[in-house]
Amino acid sequence: MFVRVLVIAMVSALVGVACGDQEGAGDPSPASTTAPVPDELPPAPAPTISTVTTQPPPPETEATEPASSEAPPSGVDFTLAVVEFSGTYAEVLVPTGTGPFPAAVTVHGGGYTRGSPESMRPMAELLARNGFLVFNTAYHLSTPTDPAFPTAMHDVACAMRLAASHPDSDGTVAVVGVSAGAHAGGLVAVTGDLHGEDCSAPPATATRYVGLGYIDITGTNTVKPPGLDPLFQVPDEEVSAELRAAGDPINHVGANPGLMTLLVHAEDDEITSLAAAEQMLAALTGAGQLAELAIVPGIGHFDLSTVEFTGATVVEWLLDNPAN
Repeated sequence: MFVRVLVIAMVSALVGVACGDQEGAGDPSPASTTAPVPDELPPAPAPTISTVTTQPPPPETEATEPASSEAPPSGVDFTLAVVEFSGTYAEVLVPTGTGPFPAAVTVHGGGYTRGSPESMRPMAELLARNGFLVFNTAYHLSTPTDPAFPTAMHDVACAMRLAASHPDSDGTVAVVGVSAGAHAGGLVAVTGDLHGEDCSAPPATATRYVGLGYIDITGTNTVKPPGLDPLFQVPDEEVSAELRAAGDPINHVGANPGLMTLLVHAEDDEITSLAAAEQMLAALTGAGQLAELAIVPGIGHFDLSTVEFTGATVVEWLLDNPAN
């Protein structure tokens, strides 16, 4: 296996990372009720594992200014609006300037029972400043009477369809999700246009997928809370093999053969182990798809949506791997 070491600074001038709080702020947005494989595949490319070096954050007692950076060639400014669909909503960030722009859908985490697009807003803004039209989407959250599966996947798929059909979009869509959002976004990305059939927008297929803190819904490589399964809202031991298989992205690899994938794992992840990402990486490359794994040292699971730690990696990978 070829190992590529990628060294970047915590704040990258190349992509103009914008600093912002990630957790704990109130959400001013509307309340979320949240959230043929080819006959012959090319030889599987060797999976690439990148180690991303970051700098530690400054002490909380010392306020620092973000590093100045040269403005990127496109997407320096953007407009923001909110669009409602399917009982949920998304923040839509459109770069100023002349389009069309590649689209991206950002998907927040929260274990399927909490969370909102606000936690992914800094990542969405960073993508917009680098020339991406972004749908920062909410989705139906799980309750005992209304499980997230499959409703949340339909919500994410509808956001993807709306992004692809937006008048300023070039029709390509990257899905960028963290934690539970990495699972929902990953399932939508690998299954092609399986989800979102009730959406008003025409079908669309993801061209690229970035999974920050990819989780294993079987619980083998990911810590699961006791009690009801958060995705299916039944006791874990009562989740049928068929239902779990339908909700596990690894079982659908190959349904979207053109998908390119970056998995980003936190070295000190306290929720999901490296094995979860490695198994998904092996499945993707085994199906002949381009896939890479980046390991970020010195951070935990809940740091993965912080742009100072992962923003440059996400943006640079997307810019280095444009949609075909």
